[in-house]
Amino acid sequence: MIIIRREFYRFKIWSVVRQNSTNSKQSEENAAKQWLSKLTTDVIPKKYLDIKFVRSSGPGGQKVNKTSSKAMISINNLQWIPPIVKSQLTNNGFRYFNKANNSINIADDTSRSRVDNLQRCLEKFVKEVKITVIFKNDVSHEDLKKWDKIRKQTNERRLLDKSKHSKKKENRKFNQDIW
Repeated sequence: MIIIRREFYRFKIWSVVRQNSTNSKQSEENAAKQWLSKLTTDVIPKKYLDIKFVRSSGPGGQKVNKTSSKAMISINNLQWIPPIVKSQLTNNGFRYFNKANNSINIADDTSRSRVDNLQRCLEKFVKEVKITVIFKNDVSHEDLKKWDKIRKQTNERRLLDKSKHSKKKENRKFNQDIW
């Protein structure tokens, strides 16, 4: 009797821990969604950005050879990004993520101006993060009904095509009773 109660007690504890972990995941996901919705170039903390300006190959003729107008941003410290978003950026093939350095590297040299190129780098980062990060949404009851209907129709069509094909094959067989 004592062992059964102990096992039951352990199961109860495990189920409570499991419920708390799902609630914490949901709250983390909600926080990440909110962070992503508020993400703009102004919100990005500049202290985590390593900004460099180098000579570019963009438009400008001789001016390009004299000035360093190409902006390069490197984000080595990703602690300010929520864990759910960070895992998607590192695992889902984020365009600017460098696996060797475990950092995000973005460059832009479309303009002659340093400030414009830096702004474009930040805009690229925000745009790509919003494109790459995806959260699962709950499916509505109407959508489920629609998908079930489509699934049933395709199954019926498949079975109909299958029976037509078998009848065609059956008609091709040589009937020995005739000869």
